[in-house]
Amino acid sequence: MLNGRSLEDLVREADRAQFLCHSSKCQPFHSSVEITRNDKGMRCLTAPEILFRKAILSSMEER
Repeated sequence: MLNGRSLEDLVREADRAQFLCHSSKCQPFHSSVEITRNDKGMRCLTAPEILFRKAILSSMEER
């Protein structure tokens, strides 16, 4: 959680916002975020570093 918001939600929002293409509305969305499991079975979030950075900045904005 970052400032009361789920890190996963913030990263997914950043991923979606980054993908938006204003020139074509017919381009399908391909997420860069993956949910995996580590060797202990714990749920892990895998995404490019820039999405985590954007998520952190987004968590600091007032709603």
